[in-house]
Amino acid sequence: MTTCSTPLFGKKTEEERYAAMHKYQFCLNDKEPAFDAADITRVGKDIFVQRSMTTNAAGIDWLTRSLEGVVRVHPCHFPYDLAPSHMDCTFVPLRPPSGGEDGLVLINPDRPPLKSESQLWLNNGWRFVAAPQPSVPDRPAFSQSSKWLSMNLLSLSEKCVVIEENEVPLYNVLDDLGFDVVTTPFRHVFENGGSLHCATWDIKRADSCVDYFPNVGCQPEKHKDLSAFFDVDVIDPSVWEAPSKTAPKVVPAASTEQKTEKEEKKEVPTGFLVQGSHYDEWNTVNADISEEHVYINNQPVMELWERPYMEALADETCTNGGVVLEVGFGLGLSATCVQRHQNVTEHIIIEGNADVGKRLYAFAAEQERLGNPKVTPKIGMWQEVVKTLPRHSVDAILYDPYPNCDAEQHIHQFMFMKEMWDILKPGGTFVYCNLTSTGVLKNSYATWNELFEVTQRPHLYMLGFRDIPDPKVFNFTPEMIAKRGGCEYFQHASAMIPKLIKPSE
Repeated sequence: MTTCSTPLFGKKTEEERYAAMHKYQFCLNDKEPAFDAADITRVGKDIFVQRSMTTNAAGIDWLTRSLEGVVRVHPCHFPYDLAPSHMDCTFVPLRPPSGGEDGLVLINPDRPPLKSESQLWLNNGWRFVAAPQPSVPDRPAFSQSSKWLSMNLLSLSEKCVVIEENEVPLYNVLDDLGFDVVTTPFRHVFENGGSLHCATWDIKRADSCVDYFPNVGCQPEKHKDLSAFFDVDVIDPSVWEAPSKTAPKVVPAASTEQKTEKEEKKEVPTGFLVQGSHYDEWNTVNADISEEHVYINNQPVMELWERPYMEALADETCTNGGVVLEVGFGLGLSATCVQRHQNVTEHIIIEGNADVGKRLYAFAAEQERLGNPKVTPKIGMWQEVVKTLPRHSVDAILYDPYPNCDAEQHIHQFMFMKEMWDILKPGGTFVYCNLTSTGVLKNSYATWNELFEVTQRPHLYMLGFRDIPDPKVFNFTPEMIAKRGGCEYFQHASAMIPKLIKPSE
């Protein structure tokens, strides 16, 4: 039975509380034993118990004494986590050592384990693999968990795991490690506090009490007085494996069918992949610009065949006029259309590349000569430029830049939305385009509405949008398709136009 005791920090300031947390003193005192099953992970005949906000030193001591001779109990500490609660977003054993292969543990790079407590694993044939950053760092509105719910996976066997379908980086890491990875939509459950591991319970297990830590010579010393335990020396990053830097694969659409054959797993749809990271050199690298295309750092940024689609995006953006912010100039296809809307009072354009920026300055001068709406060029990466824009200064936004790196190919629009939230006026319009992402994702979905429902709507809701309509679908003409030819990043016969309205405050 677990019991809850009197809070220790009732009269302490926030600064005093955090100072105490560095000493593993949390909201429970040790007058009575208390532990939470979610702070415990079992590996054969050993269990590992995290000292946390819900498990105290007295609870670990009680488990050690009560289970002696049945299983071995090992305390776990993660000093960089100042408010630990539950272990399955911090330290997740994936498979045990077997057949000459190392055992694998997925660890949280923000919360590395202690060096002293890690030695037991390292000396018994286990290795640590750092979890990649979550695909969506923001938590749902009512979630009490951290962004690391991405690690909260369900292990079905030593070879098969189930993860949330949006976690593309984690899918890639597990796939590279040889796992058959099953994906399922689960992000809406995050608001209830957890993900797949939290929400499942095995009612029948084919298992045995195997000793996966036979090297007793490296058993950690029993902490008879955990209240006096102050070790904060964590393992060095060189000890764990960083996520693979290979080009990301595309997570297949969620399915309840378990893929057990490697040949089946290779059927994951492929498409255009952003190569590497371009943020540092994007502003200064020379651009290949013609009347037909823009290439920057050998990346296909824009092509002329997109014009009718880009004009449709601009028309949706400018419905109510006012101050319009456009991110990404490229060939100026959408910018030219924005200038046709005389209800636009100012047209701010952010462009990250200096070569393309020269064309933007020339475009601004020409629009002034023609008496069209004022164009205000902003040359620089949007991550920096948005910091200079006043709160509630923009009526509408059209977002269509190129991803800065491979990891952001499918999510950079959401990253921008978070940063621009205070800039857009309540009731303002937000229209976005990410062909390098949707050109790939559409391979996994029958309709644009289905793709939007799974890969876009959850992110948009978490950012604060409400009453989110289904996107309009723009059908390409035969002329567009003929002109497009062998375009690298988009080969579908239509594209979606998401249009969002920021809720009034």
